[in-house]
Amino acid sequence: MAARRQALNHGGLLLLTSIGHRTGLLNALAGQAPLTSQALAEHAGLQERYVREWLGGMVAAEVIETDSATATYWLPDEHAALLTDQGPANLAIYAQFIPLLGSVEDDVVHCFREGGGVPYARYSLSHCMTVSLAQGGEGLGTMWGRERALAYLEAAGFRDIRVHQLEHDIQNDYFVCRL
Repeated sequence: MAARRQALNHGGLLLLTSIGHRTGLLNALAGQAPLTSQALAEHAGLQERYVREWLGGMVAAEVIETDSATATYWLPDEHAALLTDQGPANLAIYAQFIPLLGSVEDDVVHCFREGGGVPYARYSLSHCMTVSLAQGGEGLGTMWGRERALAYLEAAGFRDIRVHQLEHDIQNDYFVCRL
């Protein structure tokens, strides 16, 4: 029973971590002196009520520290090193995959009942390598990275190549190309 309870708690923590990454709350807390939920909300440009609820979950998960006497919160440096852009390995980026998988749950349940499959399009860009490989491609992006993709696009004759990233997902590039 304890292992199942822990799994549920960890799943919730990953969702909260994804929210903290995508809203910028984790980066906003990193390196700061203790802040109230109102001050953090203003600093991040977010609604205080939601920031306060998020802080409560992250405190319960022992990711964020709090001082109940002053109603302030802070992100310890050792946590910031793993969950923000301040460290070399921002693990919060990977937490985004939990909500992505949750977004297709209804489709998967439907497949259990009716058969069939969930189209790659429902998974956004997370399966670009597998789609490429399934269609006879070379799995660009996930497997070889930006440099190989740029070399292939240039070899294909593209000269105006622009590399873009989503603000909340810097690990994946997408390319807009013109001849």
